[in-house]
Amino acid sequence: GLLAAPVTTATGFFDWWNRYQAYMTSVFKIKIAGAFVLMALAGPAVLLRAFQPDLAVLPLGGPGWVYFGLLAACTATCVVLGHYGGKLVFH
Repeated sequence: GLLAAPVTTATGFFDWWNRYQAYMTSVFKIKIAGAFVLMALAGPAVLLRAFQPDLAVLPLGGPGWVYFGLLAACTATCVVLGHYGGKLVFH
């Protein structure tokens, strides 16, 4: 996620700029904000896993729950981004 998000954000900006002439609508506002939220959530999740590789071992401790929360928030953000992306494609 952390490696793919900047690439998909950049290609999304490029597509928005060329296909939609950078016309700002609520869908684009949500997608732009969501892309940055996703990167902001994925960064700490990757760092937390890198510095504590055993944090996902059951039963979860404090850092494990933080990691779980970050991944759940990333998943929810991806669902929202996908929903609004679908609105653009199938409009």
